[in-house]
Amino acid sequence: MFARLRGQFAFALVDRERRTIVLCRDRMGICPLYWSRQGDWLLFGSEIKAILASGLVAASPDLHGLDQILTFFCMPGRRTAFRSINSVLPGQFVRIQLRGGGAADIREQT
Repeated sequence: MFARLRGQFAFALVDRERRTIVLCRDRMGICPLYWSRQGDWLLFGSEIKAILASGLVAASPDLHGLDQILTFFCMPGRRTAFRSINSVLPGQFVRIQLRGGGAADIREQT
């Protein structure tokens, strides 16, 4: 399905029957999409402040992420300037397969 999509987008698909969540982002990376896993919770949003507003994620800095911003003037990977908040990379999607007891398998794919 993702190979046929055109334009700018960032979205989440939820399949309750298969207990799967897919977070997807456009190829050019125009629309941002961030996510964080906190215990049994999966948080995602188009802005980091949406995840921080949940109160489940502390606004603590990721020093390696900050170093990348100050060195390259961009984020070359999925790491962000905040600890435990990740970015879905342009043209990729993240598949989260929910398991029992709060466990989940998380895979990033192109």
